[in-house]
Amino acid sequence: MRRSAYALLLVMGLLLATSCRSTAPSPGGTVPGAGAARTSLDRVAPPLSSLHGEPMVRVRISSSAATLRFDAAGPLIVGPGPGHETKSQPRSFRSPLTVSRAAGAWMLRDAAGTSLRWALPTLAVECGSVQSGQALRLVNGNLHLDGHEYPGRIVLLAASSDPARIDAINHVPLETYLPGVLQHELYPKWLPAAYRAQAIAARSYSIVQLVRKSDQPYDMESTTASQVYGGRASNPTAIAAAAQTRGQVLTYQGRVVEAFYSSSSGGATQDATCAFVDRPGWFDIPPLRGRTHGWGTQATYYQWNPFSVDAATAASRMAQWGRNNRHAIAGLSGLRDVSITQRSGSGRPAQFTITDAAGRRYLLWAEQFRHAVNTGAPSDQQLRSSNVQVRVAGGRVQFLGGRGYGHGVGLDQWAAQDMAQRGHDERAILATFYHQAHISRAY
Repeated sequence: MRRSAYALLLVMGLLLATSCRSTAPSPGGTVPGAGAARTSLDRVAPPLSSLHGEPMVRVRISSSAATLRFDAAGPLIVGPGPGHETKSQPRSFRSPLTVSRAAGAWMLRDAAGTSLRWALPTLAVECGSVQSGQALRLVNGNLHLDGHEYPGRIVLLAASSDPARIDAINHVPLETYLPGVLQHELYPKWLPAAYRAQAIAARSYSIVQLVRKSDQPYDMESTTASQVYGGRASNPTAIAAAAQTRGQVLTYQGRVVEAFYSSSSGGATQDATCAFVDRPGWFDIPPLRGRTHGWGTQATYYQWNPFSVDAATAASRMAQWGRNNRHAIAGLSGLRDVSITQRSGSGRPAQFTITDAAGRRYLLWAEQFRHAVNTGAPSDQQLRSSNVQVRVAGGRVQFLGGRGYGHGVGLDQWAAQDMAQRGHDERAILATFYHQAHISRAY
């Protein structure tokens, strides 16, 4: 009996000491890469050999809009969207052009007063001109939508949430898209090496998204939900970084790495398996495991001030997140305790256990906890990251020792600038944050 009890205690101790990358279930419910179907793995980590030439990406730049206004230097060519080209002929409109939806059809009106009701599934808007004989010719121009200038073409779909509203998707070559990401993800005066590192990471991330989302109407959002994109770039450093790294991606064992990144990790990055437990991916690989690095101490949120929230308010916010996401914590009643019950390989909190007034316990992974706490919270009561200590006392929840801004997986942008200032190039920066990944040329 003593020997059995000792063995049981030893096993329990080993389990408690284990980081989340070996105990957390992968998003698909199995160990990533272990026995996964080849087609599934190809979707979450495409082989480098499967990429042939520069791809097009589809970025949602407007979501559920009631009306859109397009401007261009010349005429606008509007026609059926992808897959519906045979349903009607494109037409020319004078800028500006407004587009809305009513009774399942598109309503168009241009500067010349031309009005058209068009019962097409989707529309494609591009810059163009009219030649003799009224033939339509596309030109390499930029469209203006909601104050932003976009290269390529914009495809309009009925929003899935409301068919009377519109989603706008920018279809654009990847290398044309990237400068518009770099310009909005990094500060204008940051060094070229940081921009080049960001370009390779963002290109890698984009390629995985477009392969994974190939059966969906768009690959990425233009917000922090994917990576921030503001259309055509004007920053020469951003433009040069994309050109100088053209076609370069991060790979591991011949597959493109989903190169996540965040603003600041507070000196230690997070395991992807701990941050993205509800998403499919090939995450339990060295390039996506957290590491302690110590760079980027000049970041605005390398460390952030402690704050506290009324316990009842915090419980209400977490319960609301649970209802929004169909999580058991929707049943949270009051708040007795919040404890860190698992840490990642770099020492960051990986799992939080929340105990309510009735003694019920709820488990939230790192990013789930951050989003739950932030639900409906004003900016001064939001967690910048999940790298934080929590204490419940005196009817309040105290958030202490917070570090970093964002999920903390992969490249730390402030750290990249710090390393660039110390003379490190993009290869050294990427090697620091994506251990064992290689820079490979995809096209």
